[in-house]
Amino acid sequence: MMDIEALKREIERLRVVASRDRGWLDAVLEHSPHGVILCDASGKLILHNRAAERIWAGSASTESIRDWTRYRAFHADGRPYEAADWAMARAMASRQVIESEETPIQRFDGTRGVVLGSAAPIVGPGGEIEGGISVFADISHLKQIEAERGELAAQLERRVEELDRSARLTQALLAVSSALSAAVTVDQMATAVVRDIHRVLEASTTMMYTADEAAGVATLVGHAGLEEQRTSPYVTVRLDARLPLSEALRGRRPFWVGTKAELHAAYPELAALRPARDDIEAIAVLPIIAHGELLGGLSFSFARERPWNTEEREFLLSVAAQCASALDRARLLEQERRARARAETLAAELARQQATLRLLSEAGAVLSNSLDHEARLAHLTHLAVPTLADWCAVDMVNGDTIERVAVHHADPAKLELAERLRAMSPPRLDAPTGVPAVIRTGRPEWAAEIPDAVLEAGAQDPEHLRLIRSLGLRSYVVVPLRGRERTIGALTLVHAESGRRFNEADVALAEELANRVALLIDNARLFQQVDASRQQLASLFHQAPAGICILRGPRHVFELVNPTYADILGGRDVMGRSIREALPELEGQGIFELLDGVYRSGQPYVGTSVPLRLRRGAAGPEEERFFNFVYQAMRAPDGGTEGVMAFAFEVTDQVRARRHVEQLAIELATSEARLRTLVQATTAIVWTATAKGEVVESSPSWLEFTGQTEAEYLGGGFVAAIHPDDRGAAMQAWADALSRGAMYEAEYRLRRRDGAYAYTAARAAPVRATDGSVREYVGCNIDVSQQREAERLTREHAEVLETLHEVGQVLSAELELEALVQSVTDAGTKLSGAELGAFFYNVSDAGGSTMLYALSGAPREAFSRFPMPRSTAMFAPTFGGEGVIRVDDVTKDPRYGKNAPHQGTPEGHLPVTSYLAVPVVSRSGKVIGAMFFGHAKPGVFTERSERITVGLAAQAAVAMDNARLFREAQALIRALERTNAELDQFAYVTSHDLKAPLRGIASLAQWIEEDLSDKLTGDTRHQMELLRGRVHRMEALIEGILAYSRATRFREKPESVNIERLAREVVELIAPKPPAQVTLDVPAATLRTYKVPLQQVLMNLINNALKHAGRDDARVYVGACEQGDRVEFSVSDNGPGIAPAFQEKVWGMFQTLQARDKVESTGIGLAIVRKIVESRGGRAWVESDGKSGATFRFTWPKREGAQGAA
Repeated sequence: MMDIEALKREIERLRVVASRDRGWLDAVLEHSPHGVILCDASGKLILHNRAAERIWAGSASTESIRDWTRYRAFHADGRPYEAADWAMARAMASRQVIESEETPIQRFDGTRGVVLGSAAPIVGPGGEIEGGISVFADISHLKQIEAERGELAAQLERRVEELDRSARLTQALLAVSSALSAAVTVDQMATAVVRDIHRVLEASTTMMYTADEAAGVATLVGHAGLEEQRTSPYVTVRLDARLPLSEALRGRRPFWVGTKAELHAAYPELAALRPARDDIEAIAVLPIIAHGELLGGLSFSFARERPWNTEEREFLLSVAAQCASALDRARLLEQERRARARAETLAAELARQQATLRLLSEAGAVLSNSLDHEARLAHLTHLAVPTLADWCAVDMVNGDTIERVAVHHADPAKLELAERLRAMSPPRLDAPTGVPAVIRTGRPEWAAEIPDAVLEAGAQDPEHLRLIRSLGLRSYVVVPLRGRERTIGALTLVHAESGRRFNEADVALAEELANRVALLIDNARLFQQVDASRQQLASLFHQAPAGICILRGPRHVFELVNPTYADILGGRDVMGRSIREALPELEGQGIFELLDGVYRSGQPYVGTSVPLRLRRGAAGPEEERFFNFVYQAMRAPDGGTEGVMAFAFEVTDQVRARRHVEQLAIELATSEARLRTLVQATTAIVWTATAKGEVVESSPSWLEFTGQTEAEYLGGGFVAAIHPDDRGAAMQAWADALSRGAMYEAEYRLRRRDGAYAYTAARAAPVRATDGSVREYVGCNIDVSQQREAERLTREHAEVLETLHEVGQVLSAELELEALVQSVTDAGTKLSGAELGAFFYNVSDAGGSTMLYALSGAPREAFSRFPMPRSTAMFAPTFGGEGVIRVDDVTKDPRYGKNAPHQGTPEGHLPVTSYLAVPVVSRSGKVIGAMFFGHAKPGVFTERSERITVGLAAQAAVAMDNARLFREAQALIRALERTNAELDQFAYVTSHDLKAPLRGIASLAQWIEEDLSDKLTGDTRHQMELLRGRVHRMEALIEGILAYSRATRFREKPESVNIERLAREVVELIAPKPPAQVTLDVPAATLRTYKVPLQQVLMNLINNALKHAGRDDARVYVGACEQGDRVEFSVSDNGPGIAPAFQEKVWGMFQTLQARDKVESTGIGLAIVRKIVESRGGRAWVESDGKSGATFRFTWPKREGAQGAA
């Protein structure tokens, strides 16, 4: 630092001597290392030395202080210097010395630097300012050195901070490791991790979660930096949510965000989830994973941005890894603790269960040795007393009452007293507690201690209370007897004089016993119902008016034939024979092909009026006979077709009758044509008219026929004899003929003498003059009433036959009850001529209630506000099946109008005068329902209507029975499908439960090897390898069992499969390891089949051949050839072969020909192959001489129907 005062003194001295030696002064200034600038009082620069020019890289001349801006300098904030800002200007203005001031400058060459300078005013002898002086030095290099030194100090400080942070992270990691090794619960681990890591990372919030992938949620188990009242949004987080935690856990990868902008851009939902005052700048989320399983996650948020360097990331990943190990260990410890507790509980439970099982065993023996359930229930109550209770009773629901079917106590006197009390206060079904409540709600009721208040509430009077108390009741259990569809009763157990009390275990035992009792009762009832149904079904089968037979298998072998079908065949012996053998005359008539099609496709076939040449008996001649029939495929449990059921109705008489009617119609048309020709020439009713159509001449035949007088007839009076409805058309046709001078033809009704109208055919021909003009008309009327009546009857008869034919088709093909009944009702309404038809179904024989099933001729709303028919005098005979009721005028029938409240039809009911009611009776004699027909006019229904509807009702009854049998069959099919679904679920759960301990054994073996790696011998390591191998083999065995159980159940649809492409794909999937080779010789044939099972069979056989060839250069040959409707596949190898004695054994479950330690195998693959192939109707076998190679062959259908698995 320069001494300014010394400098001033030096300058003053120089000034004194300047006059003496100016040259010497210039030399001093010129060689000074500091820049020196002098100015006069105006600011004009009068001197600057060489050092000043070097520092400034040039110079500039100034005339005043204003010109000093040519020298550029800057304030600390970057503003350029004004002239007055220079230190020399300020020193001159203030008459003060300014020392050591740093000034950033811009040199004249554009470069920048820093100068350190001082300035002082030059004062004259009189005290006036004569000028100023500025001395300065270039300190740019020093400044650069200072900046570099500062940067080095900052780097050193940062490194120290990094080392300190690494030390703290290492200490925290050690602390976490120590805490986690000591922690045995999730809460202890969460506390250790959250406490230490939160402190070390200086996080705003730290949260630890456990994850449940099955439930799709993560649950908060520990947190820091988050107030309790703000934790609710974070307690559970869904794994499918769009949040950092969810996506990190779902994707099983860490999530790092260093800035707030980046965070909110990626997850705007986070801003809505967290409070606005919680300013999150950075976030990190790490999944906790052990052995490939997601266990939980860690989440950290920070109030400042964070770059997330490698060290911090590795630290948090290490924490997550340790958390994973600790959580996995805690989970195993928890499983061990639970297993130990469970074992202790089971040991205690075992002793109790043994006593229970003895009782249940005895009870089971009692309940299963007879179908007389009341005797067995009485025996059961004796077993229960005193082992289970002092009292035991069984009550059953019987209609609207509760009956006690069995009760026991050791003291007969108390039994008698209990019966007296029950008689004094019989149980009510609406009672809020006790047996009625249990039966009504289906929930058990029990009390460890019976309060006296309960006894008082149930007593009728003091004497009744005294008797109740004398029983000494202390504790009770009432459990429901749950049948398959409803609660059928209750089992009551009571402790009294023994002083024992019931607990929850006793309630469970009572429920188990009640379930067995209910099952006994239900089974007894079900057996009775099934036996009755079986007898009824057998009776229906043998009494059915339709011929029914069951044809089993693809050869259609007769398995069952009812009498009607046997009559159709003339008593021929067909049982056990295929239809081709039993009925050879059907060859070439298409029947065999139809049956084959139904068997293959599973689709029913309905034939109507099909002509067949069939013998009546084995030796009879072939006759042309006609049949309506239905072929229905019968499903096997696996969903395939196992046979065909045939329903046949011989309609030979009906077809011949229809043909006869058609022939009559042709003959009638011919007769009518002849009659029309005859009418043209007859003079039955002959009349004449003028050319203008005026009737001026009398016609005796007209007067005789109509009864008109001559006066009434002449002129236009004849029109009065024509029916009013026909006059317009008849007279219009007459006017047209007159205007054209053409023939006149018309048909109208003409009144007879007796007043009745007769259909007549009128025809008139013009009589022309010689000039061709019309002179007059000569005409005649022919009575065609009988012809028209015959035509009407023919039409009605044809309509009846057509309707009956249509109904017969519906009844033989329709299996849906609602559509069937509606068709019958519509047909009955049409054939009987009714305006209104209805079918009412008998809901129950005892109550007499009915239900409207079908309605024809009126909308259903027309009856919606009226009650269903009751067993009144009018309806009872029909619903009771007593016979047909036909009344011309129901309002005059003595049975009509005798019942309240309507005394006849209700107000607003459709008018009914003619009444026809026909019962519908099943083949078993049960009245299914009734058909009712009505008409507003009297006398509409005739004997013909009655005969038609009675026959229709009989056909309807048979069809309804068939529909009911079809619904029952469908219900059985659905039950079978549910059973298959339950088997699938059982197989899945069983395999899962078996795999879980195997995975645990494998993990324990791995941990033992890791923890004792330095202590294990070679033999021990080999044994550990054997243990893991056994675990893997067991897992493969479980997978094989599961695959075998599902081998024939699949739900895809058949598709076109190119077997050459499929075989190539299978080989590509297997990818044999060289030098092993698989050679294909499979044609590019296309099958219509299920792709997956065929692919599985080929894959199993090729894998089997490669595995068991016993050599690295295995050669496998895959071939296929078409054989009729099937393809035969073969898979050959160059292995050691299979001896004939073992060629059938290899297809069995778990069968292998070599030790599993030599060739790893489950022994299930070939069993699956055979099961799949045989489910498709094929065959699988093996060929080998036992020395050189083996060939596995199987057949597969070329075309399959859509069946799927049940």
